[in-house]
Parts: sequence; C-alpha cells; structure tokens
Amino acid sequence: MALKLVLAATGLGALLAGCDSSAPAGKPGRGGGAPTELDESRERARVEADAVKMFDATYRWNNVDGVMDLTHSRLIGALGGEAEAREGFSSFLQEIRDSGLKVESVSLPSTPRFFSTPYRHFAIVPMRAVFQTADGRVRSDFFILGCRDRRTADWGYIEGARLDDEDLRDLFEDFPSEAPLPVCIQRPLEPIETVEDAPEN
Repeated sequence: MALKLVLAATGLGALLAGCDSSAPAGKPGRGGGAPTELDESRERARVEADAVKMFDATYRWNNVDGVMDLTHSRLIGALGGEAEAREGFSSFLQEIRDSGLKVESVSLPSTPRFFSTPYRHFAIVPMRAVFQTADGRVRSDFFILGCRDRRTADWGYIEGARLDDEDLRDLFEDFPSEAPLPVCIQRPLEPIETVEDAPEN
C-alpha cells in the first residue's frame, strides 16, 4: 500500500471521478444576509484549527461523521449527496484502518493564504504530516482548501492532495486564477530522519 494510500491516493482523487459539476452550493451558503468582508487575522486561527480537525478525523480517528461535518457540501453534492458521500468516505477510512497507517506528527509549515471573489472567500492551508506505514515512514506536504460564501460565516473544506486547478474549478467556477496551489509531495523518510532533516524536494 505504502505511498499510494497516503493522503487520498484512493480517496479524493478517486471520489472526484465522475463528479457532477452542477452540484448545489456548499455548506457555506445556508441562510442569507449581506455580503461580508474577510477579517484574515480572525479567520486564520479558525481555518488552521478546522484543517487540523479534518486531518485528525480522517487519519487519526477514521471518523466519518467528523469528515462529513467539515467537508464542503459542494463536494458532497458532487459525489451524489450525503448518503453516497458517506459511503465513499467510509470506504476510504476503512482502507486507512486496514493498512495500519499511523500518524506520527502533523504541522502547519506556513500561514494560510486567503483569496476572495464576488461570491466566495477561499483559504489555502498548507500542512505537513509524517506517517508510519507498512513500508516505513513517509513525509507528506499537502494542503486543505477552505471555502465560504460571502453571505455566511460557515467554512467548508476539501483536502487538496491530488486536487488540481481543473478539479477546483469544476467545484467552484469562480476559484481565482491568481491563487496558486501548493505542490503536494510525498517522500520516504529514513528511520531516524526528522522532518527538519528532510530536503524540501
């Protein structure tokens, strides 16, 4: 299983195959109200905490309810609705359990970047994790994307591993072109090598 399982090699990339890009607006979108500007200093702590919660729900606790609660419902709709999305996420979490994948550490190597359009706010949250797999230790650099409507305070999230610009624009037609996505990298670590020792590429 090794590297292919780590960070959604059979997860989001596979789940997105055949997505309906006409899915309804996401969890951000409930309610109404006037459009709001983004207070980045206030929202930074929130999206960082939510990103860690989403990671933990997926890779530490294999908790489908936690994953569903934090996943942007534009993705849930694209996957066919809550029942189908829950089934897909449950299968992926079972693969993680069966593989014996363990989390050694997770960190936020840099601050989130925020981008706004007339309709939505986006947050790109870089993350770094070290996993213990059946084939050894693996470092993975990836990101979690947050999105909220301008008319609500609710964020929804999508894990960014194996997610590219085309996938994002299938889900969010207004995703800004000036928002470069972090490169997602997975590499093996030597048994005694620390994350700090590992080269960046």
